[in-house]
Amino acid sequence: MARAIGANGQLRAALAGGVEIAEASTRITGLPTMFLVDSTGPYGGCAWTSGFADIGALQQAEAALAADAGWLELIDRVGPAYQQGAAQAIYRHAS
Repeated sequence: MARAIGANGQLRAALAGGVEIAEASTRITGLPTMFLVDSTGPYGGCAWTSGFADIGALQQAEAALAADAGWLELIDRVGPAYQQGAAQAIYRHAS
């Protein structure tokens, strides 16, 4: 999961960019990525989330994103629509 907050005056761009990021992630990794807008917490908060069968699948998806030149271009282009401090977290379900 990655979380960010839209920058002041950039909410429309942050929401449009969020959808674009989710669509690109889905296309590049082959796994669905959901884009969520927070209903609580900081105004303009949003998140992207994907599910993986195991850590190996997560690592493959991360490698696919890193290898795609268009991915970094997209993040660089839409990044200014978000406040500094976007964060990524990995949650694991213990069996």
